[in-house]
Amino acid sequence: MGYSRWVNRPHAYSLNPVVSVSDAFTISKGNPYLIPELTDDLFLEYALQFKGNFVSSRFFFNNTTDAISNLVFINDTGSFEFQKQNLGTIRQFGFQLTGTVRVGIVTLNPTFRLYRLNTYSNDLASLYMIKDRQKAGFESGLSTIISLKKEFSVSFLVQYATPKPTIQESTFCDAFYMLTIEKTFKHKIKLGMVSAIPMKIICLSRIRNYCLRFSLQLQRNSQCTFISGMVQTQLPVQHRI
Repeated sequence: MGYSRWVNRPHAYSLNPVVSVSDAFTISKGNPYLIPELTDDLFLEYALQFKGNFVSSRFFFNNTTDAISNLVFINDTGSFEFQKQNLGTIRQFGFQLTGTVRVGIVTLNPTFRLYRLNTYSNDLASLYMIKDRQKAGFESGLSTIISLKKEFSVSFLVQYATPKPTIQESTFCDAFYMLTIEKTFKHKIKLGMVSAIPMKIICLSRIRNYCLRFSLQLQRNSQCTFISGMVQTQLPVQHRI
C-alpha cells in the first residue's frame, strides 16, 4: 500500500500570454494566472513470483485538483481560441496488472490498466457549458524479447489505449508498434536498430460543444534509428533478499 502527493507546475509556454496563430481559424495563448495542479495518488499492490516469472496487481485511485487543460471557445472574431485554464477536478480509479513471463528464449512483459475516469467542472468551465463526465477505458501493452544465439536479440512492442478524456477534450490514436534488433559485444556494448513498423496512423481529437478534428498520416517507409555505444556494467550479485 502506498500514498503520494505531488505538484505539477505549469511550464513557461502555458504561462505565456502572447497570442499564437496556428491557422486562419485557430489561435492559442497561455495564462499567467494559472495555479499548480495538485495530485493525490493512493494504491494497494500485491506481487507474486513463481518459477522465474513475476505478476503484480494493483488497485489505484488518484485525484487531481485545479487540473490544467485547454479551454476552447469561439471568440469575438469567430476564431477558435485555445486558452490554458484551471478547469476543475479529474478523478480516476481502477485496476492494473503487469508481469514478466519467460517461455524458453522468449520473454513477455504484458501490462493492462482498466479504469473509470470522472471529471468535475469548476465555475469557469460551467460558464462555457462544460458538464461533468464519466468514462470507462483501458490501456494495454505487450513487449516481447527474443534472445537469439551469438548475443543477438529481437524485441517487439505494441501499445493500445481507448479514448481518454480531459475536462473538455478527448483524444485517441491507433495502436503503436515498434521493432528493435540488437547485437551485444563482449557483454558491454550494444549496437541496435529501432524501427517503427510501416503503418497508417489515425489520430482523433474531439472538443466538446464545438468541433471534431481528424488527422490522417500514412507512413510508407519505416523510420530507423541506429544506437551505438551503450555501455552496460554488470556487478556480481552476492546476496538476494
